[in-house]
Amino acid sequence: MKTTLLNSTLALSSAFIFTIVLHELAHYVTALIMGYEAIIFHNRVVYEMLTSPEDELGIAAAGPVISLVQGFLAYNMVKRFSPNGFSLWLLWMGIAGILTFMGYLMIGPIMPDGDTGKIYSILGIPPSLQMGLAIAAVISLTIILIFSARLFEPFVGEDLAGDKKRKAQWAQNLIMFPLFIGLVLITILQFPITHVISLMGTIFPPFAIMVIYGAFMVRKFSFSSFQTTSKI
Repeated sequence: MKTTLLNSTLALSSAFIFTIVLHELAHYVTALIMGYEAIIFHNRVVYEMLTSPEDELGIAAAGPVISLVQGFLAYNMVKRFSPNGFSLWLLWMGIAGILTFMGYLMIGPIMPDGDTGKIYSILGIPPSLQMGLAIAAVISLTIILIFSARLFEPFVGEDLAGDKKRKAQWAQNLIMFPLFIGLVLITILQFPITHVISLMGTIFPPFAIMVIYGAFMVRKFSFSSFQTTSKI
């Protein structure tokens, strides 16, 4: 179980780091394609003055869109692999991508300098609709995270047979401890920061991902004849 803790921590940490890199890389590549000079940093992209709202819209949207695509693809690939370190990493990649996209919808109304804030401003989205999208994102994310709990089920390395104590230990080693250890590492790697939005991705995920932990704990495992998975 200690090996599972270590590898889930590494899978979660690297998945969130990859998500940040891909998100910023999407902004960077889009800016280059549109003919702008840009510099990519570890948590932001700086580019020259934009000449049109359309260009700003495209560059701002590129990050959240690639996070959504990442989440969708990773989720759909998890079941194609046996339970191992790679598929566990894919699962965390799916969660990180979806969480990032939904997170940007949530902060859009209160962060005008963020990606979605810029998009709303350019498109003239009224505050009421922005709040509606934020609320819809909260509901959708909660449903997705509850669903995600069952995707962790194949990574449990023993037949729990209704043993709540062992179930809690697996939930802690697969989800809770990797979450808090990983986010400490990710937060440290965010520094130096130039805007508080850079830390929002590490401050709020614990509150969201703990939904998975709670759903995992109340689930009745569906397997009738358990076969021990390969070591994670």
